[in-house]
Amino acid sequence: MKNTKEIRNRCPCCGKTDLEEYEICSVCGWENDLNQLRNESLRGANEMTLAEARKAYSAKIKMQ
Repeated sequence: MKNTKEIRNRCPCCGKTDLEEYEICSVCGWENDLNQLRNESLRGANEMTLAEARKAYSAKIKMQ
């Protein structure tokens, strides 16, 4: 049996929670997509890009 560690990262959108890959943040609704983390202008698991989502979160606009 392999000893695997759970990899958790701070939510890249709001920074409020720790998320596993593809887990959805309970604070801002961001789905933790590592491809979108690497490229903030990419669309993927989320309809918004990471850059758009950060702006929306700062402006208190609901995540799409």
